[in-house]
Amino acid sequence: MIYADCNATFPMTTTTCSDIFSLEHNIPLANPNSIHQAGRHAQDVLETSRRAITRMLGAHSAQLIFTSGASESILLTLFNLSRRLGTQQRLLTSAAEHPAVREAIKLWFEPDQVCYLSYKSTGELDFDHLEENILTESIGAIMLHAAHNESGILQNIQRLSELKKRHSLLLALDTTQWIGKIPFDFQSSQADFAVGSGHKFGALPGIGFLLARDMNAVLPLQKAGGQEFGKRGGTINVLGAYSMRVALEERCQDMNNLEDQRNAHQSFEQQLLSDHPFLTIVGQNCSRLPGTTLLLTDKISGALIQSQLDKQGVCVSTGSACSDRIKHNSHLLDQLQIQEESKQNVVRISFIPNQIVKEAPTVLATLSIIINQYK
Repeated sequence: MIYADCNATFPMTTTTCSDIFSLEHNIPLANPNSIHQAGRHAQDVLETSRRAITRMLGAHSAQLIFTSGASESILLTLFNLSRRLGTQQRLLTSAAEHPAVREAIKLWFEPDQVCYLSYKSTGELDFDHLEENILTESIGAIMLHAAHNESGILQNIQRLSELKKRHSLLLALDTTQWIGKIPFDFQSSQADFAVGSGHKFGALPGIGFLLARDMNAVLPLQKAGGQEFGKRGGTINVLGAYSMRVALEERCQDMNNLEDQRNAHQSFEQQLLSDHPFLTIVGQNCSRLPGTTLLLTDKISGALIQSQLDKQGVCVSTGSACSDRIKHNSHLLDQLQIQEESKQNVVRISFIPNQIVKEAPTVLATLSIIINQYK
């Protein structure tokens, strides 16, 4: 089987599984708040993991709290942004954010407190429109994806950080798809908040994090026994935190051949379009994650291609994994004004980065047979 749906969930490697198994059978992982031997061991595992993760992400250990995943971290981020902005300033975001962002905004902001950015036909955010909104719409904070979950298009974080400094804004980044695939440095990003989820880069499901530049200013959504600096109540998933550390260490190693990954992905797309010029790749000329291809398949149903690939042992999705079982149009395709009849003709291929070189030729050959059969 070839798994090319890592933007949905990044599969755990045998190394990560082995490390977790070894840890679990060493000393029982008790509640890290307990003061007995097993509790102290759990606390040590938790804090060692926190230090290792923040070191890899260019942050300080006191800037990270563990959560259940990116959705919780996003909820906590937007709750804090709403409290910091009050009623006089507005939030700037895009209409093509992940559902976790869009739904959390509805909880904490009134509709007239939110401004939505325009997209260029290329799939990129319109930075001219962004700055225009900052100057005219009483913007106090920006919340945007760093890498889009469907298209893999990357935001210009450096330009966002410059805008943040120039206009004294709060900046929150959804780095869920970015982290583990390409390098990220929290300090240099100038972000006030960044969120991530372990299962997106090979950790256990059910563990995520929030990075906050000033953790002292973070207000908790849930209070309990004072865990996580008093910012997130509830017993911490120690095994999950450890798995996130191990997985991120593996992903950092994978980034040593990032150029090979990019070249293999580019060759895959170039050959695909050469063989089938009627296809379209969203964001083809944009800076994107290595390995992510959002393919518009002309008049061929994306669900049909997905099912046929599945029969041949190739796993892909028809867009965001969150919508595979509940069919609705991509918000990104809505923003790009893709014709209504074409919005169901989409396939997202997201290779495991360090497998692109080996697996891309097989996926290309299999996909080409299916396209030729149904075009």
